[in-house]
Amino acid sequence: APLVERDLYGKIPTTSITPPNLTQVYFTTDQRDEIVIEFDQPVKWDDALVGQFNLNADKVKVISGSASGRSVKLKLAGSSTANRCTYLDSSSWSPDKLLRGENGIAALTFCEVPILPNKP
Repeated sequence: APLVERDLYGKIPTTSITPPNLTQVYFTTDQRDEIVIEFDQPVKWDDALVGQFNLNADKVKVISGSASGRSVKLKLAGSSTANRCTYLDSSSWSPDKLLRGENGIAALTFCEVPILPNKP
């Protein structure tokens, strides 16, 4: 509705009216046991989201997460060799476990996004 109000009726929004969109993913440590996912707007973390992030062909799992502003930090169970990250596997997603922006709109899903070795 906020997009229609803006586009058709000229209403000027005072906050973001779009879903959070991924901008980059990178490892934060030399041990490759922590990943940061950055979005184009602030997001809110819920501990139920831990199982919604997958690293390609890697048995290392996400054990915890947190959000600060536009960044989500994922702590891994150990060192990872992964080079791609996916949010929301189509076979196991739940409408009760969605990453949301501070505006309450669910973040866009992403599949096999390259994980950079460190922050650019």
